[in-house]
Amino acid sequence: MRSRIDELLTHNNSECINKIFICHNGSLKEEFLVAQELENELPLVRAFHTDRPGVGAGCKLGINACETEYFLITGSDLPFGTSDLDRWCELVIRQEQPEITLGSKLHPKSVVTGRTFLRRLTTSGLAFLKRLILGPGQPMDSQGTIFMKTSLAKEVLSECFSNDFFFTTELVTRGLKAGGQFVEIPVVYLAKEDGSSVSPFRSSFNFLTALIRLKFSLSRSKR
Repeated sequence: MRSRIDELLTHNNSECINKIFICHNGSLKEEFLVAQELENELPLVRAFHTDRPGVGAGCKLGINACETEYFLITGSDLPFGTSDLDRWCELVIRQEQPEITLGSKLHPKSVVTGRTFLRRLTTSGLAFLKRLILGPGQPMDSQGTIFMKTSLAKEVLSECFSNDFFFTTELVTRGLKAGGQFVEIPVVYLAKEDGSSVSPFRSSFNFLTALIRLKFSLSRSKR
């Protein structure tokens, strides 16, 4: 976590960063103590905690507290380096950023190394299922990093039922339905998945179940 914060603050495009929110979810652990230490050391950092499990629950804390025009959802363990920030800042400089910008492993110009064949197949398969169930016009990869207009996210946040890893997909989908536009940008993804505890089969089943629930929820939405 500390190395990720240092990386962002010393990056060439660090002027794009106004605040860094560390949002911790689940049972209190040593990681949150580190977050509190960083909050005391660095004026840009704020630490949040919720007892609710799931990364989405933590993301909701950060979005509700955000006061900047755009925010970035990332993670201390996402092996993107600052490649996504580089590409997004280029869009900002050219004043071409849409409401939603996605750091995408599936972008044809992304450099992805270290992923197992099973994980690559799972990612591609879930992207296909998402477009099949939710319809065309969906981004290929909504499980990477997300740069999003804060006002749009807050507009749809109360409708988001997901508190787990599916939250980013739901947030983007609801943001698009509310009128947002998106672009996917390439990233450099250097994965180290040998010790991963994530089960592609269990995660795929949960993702599919959440997609069906989202499809049903969208069909009943008044938007």
